Amino acid sequence: MPRAKTGGGWKSGKKIPSKPRKRRQNFYVKQGTEEVILLLDGDEGPYFVWEHTGVSTGVWRDWRNRYSCACLCQPKELIEQEMANTAYGDASECPACAAHDALPNETLKRQWIGYLTCIQFSGEVTEDGRDWRYQKKLVPLVGDTVDILQKKLEKLGGLSNHVFEVSRAGDKSPRCGNIWEHERGFESTDQIKEYLEEHAKSNIEDRLAFIHSNAKNPEEYTFETVLDALVTPYDYDKVVGPSQGEAAIFAAKMRGGSEQGDNKRVEENSEDDSEVIEWN
Repeated sequence: MPRAKTGGGWKSGKKIPSKPRKRRQNFYVKQGTEEVILLLDGDEGPYFVWEHTGVSTGVWRDWRNRYSCACLCQPKELIEQEMANTAYGDASECPACAAHDALPNETLKRQWIGYLTCIQFSGEVTEDGRDWRYQKKLVPLVGDTVDILQKKLEKLGGLSNHVFEVSRAGDKSPRCGNIWEHERGFESTDQIKEYLEEHAKSNIEDRLAFIHSNAKNPEEYTFETVLDALVTPYDYDKVVGPSQGEAAIFAAKMRGGSEQGDNKRVEENSEDDSEVIEWN
């Protein structure tokens, strides 16, 4: 994808997180189902980053636990050239890669993932009245899906503000879906807001009630501020970018550390309401 953004490692001069972070919900498609999503960004390509997973090492098998690598990130083809003789990164940068270096019998396979932000229009309304529609989520892109969206981008002239019906061709297809059917496009963010005010009003009001119950400064938040947060793409450097803290957690697990107690992704006493205002 054109001008794809990448997470910066230590060599880039960026300050990368040294503590665990709260991770957002990931969009995924169950086999045999179809989901409808609105992309909020992507005109310049996804945000790419390397990630470690328990599945990749066999240390503990849970695909839901993803930990950002702390190594310098560049476009995939450049990393492959620089690391042609190794399956892992620079141990001086990443605690997880260093742990792998000390465990030569393990095979560390980091995954190159691109991220976009979406609002998932489809969803379940449970018997107790919980409405899971119109949720803001991260879209992790892997495999052929990146190429599929590149073609969509070229055809549509961009990805942001476009609605897609997403499904999977088979059980082994990427969880992000590899069948993306374009449904419609919105002309502007204001038009998206008007649509959400009509169709997702109760969801936004429920979220506002939650914020008023949990935020340190609840008076600062209104229906409009929650709506603005819903239609704003995630700050990828903060939520999925290279993280020394997350890589250190993964390294501890590789060395046999406890899966409980070291998986906390956000401190209890945050300095502001940034974790509360976000959609999920």
